[in-house]
Amino acid sequence: MSFAVIISEKGGQERREVFDKNEISIGRVQGNDLLLPKGNVSKRHARIVFRDGRFIVTDLKSTNGSYVNGHRIAQATIVREGDKIYIGDFILKVEATSGPSAAPGISDRRPLESEVPSPHNEPSVATPPPRASNEGSAVSHIPLEQDPDDLSATGMPIINQPRGALGGESRPPRPVAVQSGATIARQPATAPAAPPP
Repeated sequence: MSFAVIISEKGGQERREVFDKNEISIGRVQGNDLLLPKGNVSKRHARIVFRDGRFIVTDLKSTNGSYVNGHRIAQATIVREGDKIYIGDFILKVEATSGPSAAPGISDRRPLESEVPSPHNEPSVATPPPRASNEGSAVSHIPLEQDPDDLSATGMPIINQPRGALGGESRPPRPVAVQSGATIARQPATAPAAPPP
């Protein structure tokens, strides 16, 4: 059982590499089956497995991530011939070269949960914990020392009055329907215009 990977780089030539094994590792350093020597490719970036006529790509907790058809993958994902796998500045496509081929057609890029490696069947590799991508934003982590449901822990007075007694509306506000994916813009509250002097 063998398969081929077609590699193209931004502004570069396309090349095709054939592998006579079911699983390959991809990264920027020697020791990987497919070497992509660029700074935006991790040392051990991703893995492609060809099994039972299916291609499965897994990101190996790379710094810049792996993408299938423009969507970042977080777990083992089935790819089909013609799908584009983005790793750094490279675009990869896979194709079967012998044996049963992956069924052509519309990609149903979907995570393959049963293929996610477990600590029991994965070789031990020292991998740093995933990093949050919050460059340019100030994020504070404050340890929680009190029960978040204990309002007295805030040190603020607790007002226990019936709803509406504080001069507000006695009924809850009506819910607003928002279409999925719609952008919601908040407009500042405007004070009534002051009468002319």
